Amino acid sequence: MKEKKMSRKDLTIVALIACITSLSIAYATISTTLNITNNLTVKAHDWDIHFENLEQQNITGNNTANVVKSAKIQEDTTKISGLEVNFKKPGDSVSYTFDVTNAGGIDAKLTSITIGTPVCNPTSVICNDIEYTLKYANGNDLGMNDVLNAGDTVSLKLTINYKLSSTQISNTDINITGLDAILVYSQK
Repeated sequence: MKEKKMSRKDLTIVALIACITSLSIAYATISTTLNITNNLTVKAHDWDIHFENLEQQNITGNNTANVVKSAKIQEDTTKISGLEVNFKKPGDSVSYTFDVTNAGGIDAKLTSITIGTPVCNPTSVICNDIEYTLKYANGNDLGMNDVLNAGDTVSLKLTINYKLSSTQISNTDINITGLDAILVYSQK
């Protein structure tokens, strides 16, 4: 018997059929539906960080300072504003204590501290001798990235001080405004 040789045309057709069959199998394999079912519940948490419990000012030094307008906490915020004081002599000082509370369910970190620039009248030269500090009530400094855990409260102290070492003396009361303080917290 005589064997018949395949022509190029026949080989091309066989190769084409093999390719189509392979592609069909590959397509069937990757087009198989994969079903994954799972349930996930994420509990809701509140974000609620604010100042509260602002205590009456404490006047120290020469006891000649006068609070013209008391500081006020802007409701549900971490901002104190509106403080206006009159200092008569170097050494005068006014301080406030208050709390910052994380009443929410998410830990927070301190990301920004903004303390206003004092404005002094009748002369601005006196402002160079005004110290304005915001610290923890225990005397420790506030620091960037300090953590305030959910449910925690810490006490802070805001102090405005006319440096005792000041050589700037005025014949009139020095009225000081612009003493706002803002703390910004973000998610830990």
